[in-house]
Amino acid sequence: MPRDPSFDEVDVSDKPAEVSDREPLSQTDIDYLTTLNRQRLETLLAVDEAVVELMDVLEATGEAGNTLIVFTSDNGFLLGEHRIPGGKG
Repeated sequence: MPRDPSFDEVDVSDKPAEVSDREPLSQTDIDYLTTLNRQRLETLLAVDEAVVELMDVLEATGEAGNTLIVFTSDNGFLLGEHRIPGGKG
C-alpha cells in the first residue's frame, strides 16, 4: 500500500487534539488498512472494465462521438493518515 508521510504520522504535536491524542496505529490496524486498500483497488479495476465495455458498445453503435462521460469523486476515505485508521475525513 502506498504510504505518504502522513501515514501513521510519528510527530502529531502540531495537529488538533482529535489527532494528537491518538495512539500510533497497531499492526492490526495496518493489516486491516492494507486489506481494505487492496479491496478498493480491486473494485476500481471492475469499474475500469465496465467503462471499457461501455465504450465498446458506444463505438459499436456509433454513439461514442455523441456521448459525454463524466466521472466524479469525493475526497475518499482515510487509510491511516494522521493515525486515523479508516473512515471519512
